[in-house]
Amino acid sequence: MSPYPTMGENDHLRQVFDIVVGNGRAEAELQHLLDNWSLTGPPERASPDPIIPSPDVWLPRRLSLALSFEADYRIKTRRYDCDENVFNDMQLSTLLIMNWAHLSECFRFPQDREQLFNSLRYVDSTVLIHAAERPPYRQAAPGNVRCLLTGTENPQLCQIVNLTRDIRSRRCVRAFVFLDIIPRPRGMSIYEFERHLLGVLESSCYEQAPVWNTVPLSPTLQDWWRRGYFGFKCLGIEAAEASSSSSSKGDSDDEMRDSSTKSDSGGTLVLQFQWLPWRTRRHGQKPDRDLGRTPSDVWNAFQLSFEFTAESDPTSGPPAAAIITSTGYTIKSGDLFRVSVPGGDAIKLSNMKLMFDMQWALVTLLSMAGGTEYLDFVRDIPVHPHSWRYRPTAVRDMLDSMSRAPTP
Repeated sequence: MSPYPTMGENDHLRQVFDIVVGNGRAEAELQHLLDNWSLTGPPERASPDPIIPSPDVWLPRRLSLALSFEADYRIKTRRYDCDENVFNDMQLSTLLIMNWAHLSECFRFPQDREQLFNSLRYVDSTVLIHAAERPPYRQAAPGNVRCLLTGTENPQLCQIVNLTRDIRSRRCVRAFVFLDIIPRPRGMSIYEFERHLLGVLESSCYEQAPVWNTVPLSPTLQDWWRRGYFGFKCLGIEAAEASSSSSSKGDSDDEMRDSSTKSDSGGTLVLQFQWLPWRTRRHGQKPDRDLGRTPSDVWNAFQLSFEFTAESDPTSGPPAAAIITSTGYTIKSGDLFRVSVPGGDAIKLSNMKLMFDMQWALVTLLSMAGGTEYLDFVRDIPVHPHSWRYRPTAVRDMLDSMSRAPTP
């Protein structure tokens, strides 16, 4: 039995994937399928940046600072005799990928450090909301829309960021913005960016499926995306003139993908596909152990996605997992895809870029923590921020003892 998520019914990717994985199909069938593909050349690709900090320089620096925060938080919560790690894997991963300058400022200034501790409490809940199953928005028209990655027919439109305008989501967004792991526009402060992001999410709630917060993907890829197997890193907005000239000299599969995503004007978003780091674990289970507190333990906790090879580089993807149906080429980390908003609305295009930026931060944290299997053991944040579950241990123990005391 294949260890991968099940495909949707009538999905051509299911047939292709079963053959490539070698699920009992004859090799002749694979060759016949390859002969009928129009092999026109590999997709456009750019070298992806590593997701996990370098183990030689940046990982030791960041981990040392993270351990200082953890020791401070242990004293703050009075967990002197606790042998467990104070920060969970999601919170430690956040400190490892945060903006270095902002992380250093939080270490120097006590007020920022206190706000950092408060924001880290909401990381699990924010990723938990994002990883929830998205409601499928069926595309009614136009009928030529295809999956953004594989080009398969009859995809579903799914939300890029699965947040709402309730009070819990607003608190999660505020905490996430302060952690400064979402790229901010130049010249915009953290607090200005927070108001801007909340306004964008507020406007998305008035439409059932806003075009700038949706992307067409096959049901299987939607599930993999939600589980943190891969992500889209937005490289920026490409001008309309440049995008039209690049698409005119692209291969046939580029034309097929662009036919459903190209707008008349206003430019396009350049998205870089990346397979995300895979925490060592059995499929369907959470990691056996927490992230270590040494650079070697953190680095060795990851491996290539889907256990296709034993190479030591944890940032690459598997050699076969998703295939472009028109060319037969495997989708790999670094492949570039272009998407735009119908009508060429510059504001909506900017909103879509913001959604992809936030998505990238969410799925990166999800993959580093151990995927949705890790989230099965995470309790959701309460609506009331002063719930007893999140008070310091000493205060919680005092309240428990008071509740058990006999009534005079």
